[in-house]
Amino acid sequence: LQIVISAVVDLCYKWNEDIFKGRKLSTLQISHVFPKVIAILQRYNKSGGTVHISVQTDLSSDLNLDSLTVMDLIMDLEQEFNISIPMNVMSEIKTAGDLTSTIVKLASV
Repeated sequence: LQIVISAVVDLCYKWNEDIFKGRKLSTLQISHVFPKVIAILQRYNKSGGTVHISVQTDLSSDLNLDSLTVMDLIMDLEQEFNISIPMNVMSEIKTAGDLTSTIVKLASV
């Protein structure tokens, strides 16, 4: 478990550098949010099999999320993180990494 947590923190640090390019967010924020996002996404996984969810997991093709399921997912995420995800922002989210980055950004405003 310690190795997994360390790997997630390392990944989040690199991910933070790559995605926000200049806007520094706390690695703690990302490493706190991403496991919760994974847990919620696993509940909505319609792929019929076990999918290892990573930052590169495509919400549509890898998890087979349809538009109705995405709306339910958004409501759960908004409730979990006490944020509001605008529809125009949601249309830009393709991966679990994009989703987590958006949540961290919205939660820190």
